[in-house]
Amino acid sequence: MNKRLIVRHHRPHYPIIIGIVLAVVVLAGGWWVFDYGLRQAGFDREILDQKEGEWSQLKARLEQEIVEQREQATRLKLGYQVEREAFQLLQREVARLHDDISNLKDELTFYRDIVAPENHKEGLSVRGFLISRLEDERHYRYKIVITKVPNDGHLIRGSLTFVVEGKESGEVKRYNLKQLSLAKKPAQKISFRFKYFQNLGGDINLPKGFEPTKVTLTLNPKGKKLKKSVEQFDWTVEES
Repeated sequence: MNKRLIVRHHRPHYPIIIGIVLAVVVLAGGWWVFDYGLRQAGFDREILDQKEGEWSQLKARLEQEIVEQREQATRLKLGYQVEREAFQLLQREVARLHDDISNLKDELTFYRDIVAPENHKEGLSVRGFLISRLEDERHYRYKIVITKVPNDGHLIRGSLTFVVEGKESGEVKRYNLKQLSLAKKPAQKISFRFKYFQNLGGDINLPKGFEPTKVTLTLNPKGKKLKKSVEQFDWTVEES
């Protein structure tokens, strides 16, 4: 009896491949069933995708509006700050102009007698004396205008001494310019040299506890044509 030998090829991967194919078929069928169920229930995926697109656009638009609103708020805030600073600057400028006007009025009062020499005696004299307070409580600035009558244009030279009299510890006390001056190199006298008139001035510091009452100014011209002039002024501080 003849025996037939049958050769079969062993394919160990077939079951795996078949399993994968079946799994894909099952998943696809399940998804189709799920999608069919959604459609039957009135759920349309295209509508969902459309809504999601609309929501994304709305979200982007709202986020952009928020950014624009914040930028506008920042601009308004900066604009308000600029306007406020400009207003404050304007206030300071107006205050400065008021001070300038006040100073000009003082200067006008200070110098107006110079153009009216007929109101004064002949010779060398002090036409104006002003005291104003500085920032420090004991610091003051003085201004002096000296001239002569008649104003003939002749050159005048000389010196001026400055003495402040007052009370300190209940007693009369006098201080000269060198003792009071705030200059780096204080001098006992102030030199003058002019033809018509001259402005003199400087800053002084009063000792603590000293209460001034008057100032004595002595003009000492060089030569014999003009006599020495001694004039006294009450210690009056000009208010700005």
